[in-house]
Amino acid sequence: MDYTLKGAPRLRRDTDANWKAVNPVLADGEQIAIKMTDGSIRYKIGNGSSDYNSLKYFVDQNYIDSKETICDTNSKKPISFSVGGIDGDNFVVEITGGGDSTSFVESFNGRSGDVVPQSGDYTASDVGAIAASEKGKASGVATLDSGGKVPTAQIPSLNYDVSGAASAVQTNLNAHANNTTTHITSDERTAWNAKAAKPTVRTLTLSTAGWDSDAKTQTVACSGVLADETAQLITPVPALASQTAYYEAGILCTGQAADSLTFTANTTPTVDLTVYVTIQAL
Repeated sequence: MDYTLKGAPRLRRDTDANWKAVNPVLADGEQIAIKMTDGSIRYKIGNGSSDYNSLKYFVDQNYIDSKETICDTNSKKPISFSVGGIDGDNFVVEITGGGDSTSFVESFNGRSGDVVPQSGDYTASDVGAIAASEKGKASGVATLDSGGKVPTAQIPSLNYDVSGAASAVQTNLNAHANNTTTHITSDERTAWNAKAAKPTVRTLTLSTAGWDSDAKTQTVACSGVLADETAQLITPVPALASQTAYYEAGILCTGQAADSLTFTANTTPTVDLTVYVTIQAL
């Protein structure tokens, strides 16, 4: 039975940007038309599993013909391309025309004919490279030795302290660290100085006339004594000549006030007594 198609079949078509945005999965063997930004029409063929963005563009004769023609430098004949078919997943492209030379450069740097590139045809700046003459030079680049390191001769001096600033800073640090008064408060300094001071010794006389006959006490002036007994250690000791009478009378230091001491006896001494008083800050 013969069938007659009424109307030509049309491929689905849209711009490349729209296809990419939607990114559909094309059916196996489905072909779509794509309008490129330059106005040309290209195609893609689906495999039933890959989306649009994953599929390659189909290469047809129109696309190849739109590309720049290459000429053989010997024959000056154009080399043309044609799509010969499909081999598995690959397109077969046939190249025809031209000569048999492998050189496709007609002239270069003033040389004509079958030109082959020579040393010096390209400068370092042509290819964005560093010139060999700049290696190891000022404002150039450092080289590497056999160990992959920059040679010592190409490393600048690390002595940046030309004015001796580091030495001056170290001197100041040493002076600061060795300063024994900078790191404490005024009150702490006073307390430490008091502890470091030598004991003060006073010589007192307990006169016979100075005793209170009823209380058997005698208060004498003693400079340097504080009213706070916890701030000082007070140690009275009788002179050698007064020891016997002092101990027989049972004398003790029983009170202190600012710049004075009070002594109490069991029996009132009948002679004057000499007493050495040591005052030590606590």
